[in-house]
Amino acid sequence: MPARRMYETYIRPPEFELYDLREDPCERNNLAGRQEMAKMEARLKKALLEWRKETRDPLLDGEELARLLAEHDALMARVEAARRDGADSRRITQLRQFRAGYHIPARKRE
Repeated sequence: MPARRMYETYIRPPEFELYDLREDPCERNNLAGRQEMAKMEARLKKALLEWRKETRDPLLDGEELARLLAEHDALMARVEAARRDGADSRRITQLRQFRAGYHIPARKRE
């Protein structure tokens, strides 16, 4: 996988990832969304949802999710302001990595 594609996946991770770790131990070929993996993916998504409910995942709460999205949007505004103000690239990368830690995909601009 080219370095640029790996970076883009890190910064904007897909909603779901599914890998065959025997055939692809470096996790370069995401199988999520492929027709031949549909049954397995559905089973895993169901198990994930059940686990999130059992552990009281706060992101299942719409209000908490809205709060975090607002925080995310404010952070992205800081990234854009830093870029416009000529901040050094390390600072911009730190801010982006913080956003990536939330695993919230970047929103499309309207």
